[in-house]
Amino acid sequence: MDWVVLILSGASMAAVIRLVESVIMHFLNRKENSKDNIHSLRKADRVILHDRIKYLGRAYIRAGKVSFEDRKDLADMHGIYHNELGGNGNLDQLMANVMELPLKE
Repeated sequence: MDWVVLILSGASMAAVIRLVESVIMHFLNRKENSKDNIHSLRKADRVILHDRIKYLGRAYIRAGKVSFEDRKDLADMHGIYHNELGGNGNLDQLMANVMELPLKE
């Protein structure tokens, strides 16, 4: 009878250990997936900001002038794109051209 109790209690402990291990692995995988999701979202934000800055910058250059507020907003977007999201500098010349435009009155 003692052997039966030992076997059953050992099997119970093994099941509990396996359950704890499964829960820990679940949370570790979830945390890792969360890091991947954040990285993907940052990349998507960078692509969207790149496109928006390029579109607006070209529109202001075509118009030949820009308002002070629009120029400031574009500069803020470019700063976030370049400094916060790791932009590569491809928009620097475009931004320089926008900054040289005359201001709307």
